[in-house]
Amino acid sequence: MHPITAYNLHPQAWDNAAHRIGVDVTWLLTVCGFETGHSFNPAQQNFAGSGATGLIQFMPSTAQLLGTTTAALASMTVPQQLEYVVAYFQLPGNGAPYNDVGSWKYATTYSNCC
Repeated sequence: MHPITAYNLHPQAWDNAAHRIGVDVTWLLTVCGFETGHSFNPAQQNFAGSGATGLIQFMPSTAQLLGTTTAALASMTVPQQLEYVVAYFQLPGNGAPYNDVGSWKYATTYSNCC
């Protein structure tokens, strides 16, 4: 799916999440597109079989830290799961500022929290 199509399905949810995280909405769409193989599917399983799921590929341990499970995340809508994306970036060590989309993508992959 093209990022503009994904955005147009839930513009308020994408804008709200990006604002709360402190990044441009295009950065959020870029990372979620990359992490889901451009499906923007909240149920997207990791292609390598790590057990990661969703818009930013939540690991089971990260989901647990956020008070949920990867199964629960997989059953959510995009707007629902974006709330957990925001919560992830509010964990210690994961917050802004980010200098560019690359540094922010790095934070989703190699965070200090989990």
